Amino acid sequence: MTIDHAAERPTYTPSEAARYAGFSTQSVARWRAGYTYPTQRGPRRSEPLTSGQTHGLLTFNELVEVAVVAAARRADVSMKSIRAALGVARDLYDVDRPLVTLRFKHDGKDIFIQEIERASEARYVNLSRHGQIAWDHIRDVLRDLDYEEDVAVRWWPVGRDTPIVIDPRVSFGRPYVASKGVSTDAIRSRFVARESIDDIVDDFDLTEEEVEAALRFELPAAA
Repeated sequence: MTIDHAAERPTYTPSEAARYAGFSTQSVARWRAGYTYPTQRGPRRSEPLTSGQTHGLLTFNELVEVAVVAAARRADVSMKSIRAALGVARDLYDVDRPLVTLRFKHDGKDIFIQEIERASEARYVNLSRHGQIAWDHIRDVLRDLDYEEDVAVRWWPVGRDTPIVIDPRVSFGRPYVASKGVSTDAIRSRFVARESIDDIVDDFDLTEEEVEAALRFELPAAA
């Protein structure tokens, strides 16, 4: 499994990563840096869930890690289960960044990874229960990630039905409209400068639906 160097380029602010993942900036900061909390036996340390820097800009790989954790939390998977899954994945599969290189699944309580897939059978290992085998009732948390050779390379942050995608190899990693490679930020800037949607459609050779999708993504409060 080879991770493209573009995926390790610092690109996204913590607030951008939080907005794309649909979670709070404070949560993203805690997942990146870890935190200390009190117990009856004294302070304990929760280590970072991401594998990159603990401050500054996030890389695409860190963005994927944040997106996976956010998806699991929205599915009511506990932080304890997430941490257990990561620990077991690192031990079982000898990988440093399991959230980037493995296809995680969930059933609402635990986290699974697809180990093999055949035409008639899919087997999953339950990482948060130390290797128990689970079966085909598991729904894919990462349905909006594209993989190449089992490495996450592309993310559809608002779902595959919306033409917005993030690929570290395209548009310097900025979110863009899939059909033309036009960054959503460029569309937002033109709209904020009081250009009409019709003019933006003509200038970028996009459809009205694509421009409106980009604006909903960049300006959710105005959607």
